Amino acid sequence: KAVSKEEFLKLHSKDEKPK
Repeated sequence: KAVSKEEFLKLHSKDEKPK
């Protein structure tokens, strides 16, 4: 399933959090 960039960022927000 392809997800939009916004959805992808939301799903991975927990891993994309900058230190």
